[in-house]
Formats: sequence, C-alpha cells, structure tokens
Amino acid sequence: MDEGPVMKKDAYGRLARLQDAALEPLNAPLREIAVRVSGVGGGSRVLDVGCGTGTQLERYLAAGCDVSGIDTSPAMLARARERLGSAADLRLADAQRIPFEDAMFDVVTATLVLHELRPLECEAVGKEMARVLTDSGRLVVIDFSPGPLRGLKGWGLRGFSVLAELTARHLQRSRTFLAAGGVPRLAELLGMELQHTKFVGGGNMAVYVLTRRGTG
Repeated sequence: MDEGPVMKKDAYGRLARLQDAALEPLNAPLREIAVRVSGVGGGSRVLDVGCGTGTQLERYLAAGCDVSGIDTSPAMLARARERLGSAADLRLADAQRIPFEDAMFDVVTATLVLHELRPLECEAVGKEMARVLTDSGRLVVIDFSPGPLRGLKGWGLRGFSVLAELTARHLQRSRTFLAAGGVPRLAELLGMELQHTKFVGGGNMAVYVLTRRGTG
C-alpha cells in the first residue's frame, strides 16, 4: 500500500476486489509469523499502517487485541470494514501524519508498505510509527529483505517480486529501498534496535521486530 497523501483517485480500487483471493494466500504465512513474534496478549493495542482489507488486523483481533488501522485507499478500507465491522477503529489517513496521539499502541505493524515509499517518505512514516508506539512497544514490519538470498528459492522469489513490483509500478522505489539497506537501515535512522528477524522465502523477505534501545 502506498502511504502517500490520501488518494483523491483510488488507485487501489480494482486491487481491493482481488487482494484477498490473489495475494493473501501468499501473505498468510507471513502474517501468522508477525502475530507470533509481536508478543501480544489480551488487551494489547495494535495499529496496522496500510491495513488494506484488514486481514492482518483480523488475526490480532482473534488474539484478543484492541485493533486500529489506517490506509489511504477508501476501497481497501471498505473491505476492511466489511471484514471487521465495529471491532476495529479504521481511518482514512496518510501514514506520514498518523491520526493518533503519542504512545498509544503496544504494537505498530506494517506489511509490504515501506518499500513502496520514497526515501524521505519512508523515514517520515517510520518516525510516525515510532511516535505512536509505547516506550516498551514493538514495531513489527514485514517487507523485502536486502539479502543475502539463499538458493534457488530465494532467487526465484526475488524474480517473482521484481515482476510484481514492475506490474505495480513500484520497482524503482523497491530497488532504492533495498539498496539503502531496507528495514535494518530504517531501524538505525529511528534509533531503534532489531530485536528479532525471521527470514522467509530464501531470504527474499523478512519479518522484523524493532524495539527502542534498551527495552528489547
């Protein structure tokens, strides 16, 4: 999800109808890992940045969490509201200006969002996610990994990812994100620690857990 300014024309309107059927079977294992490593319990407050159709929030809701989500796409949010009903606080918003107060959430998560952003946007979104996170909270990010890739699986999935990014017109931003160091580099810019990294898909992707220094 491109978390730039809130969309006047919803570029994700068509994708919203296909997201769950076409992409979620691929993303589901990553989402399960994210919930496991996030350390949530009953009553944990979770914000999903770029929440899409609400599939990640659905898993946190099942774990007993209080869930909120933001997205720039009205079509995606409409699907999320169909899925989650009144159980989630869902808002149309730009992730560079998250509409919540400081230190509101125990977990802030972003799935396949950051690689779609320009470098300054990525840093701004990272700072906003850190701002709304409690001092002892966890930032859980699923995104492409800068490598190294492992075996045929890693290289094969990287090729598939390149094709998908080319189709979505995000390829150059994705390449820039990885060349700059990806999520580990963002952790450095935010002054946070990589508390846990789970590589998947032959090193093509990873689930990252970031914490404030000295709290991991």
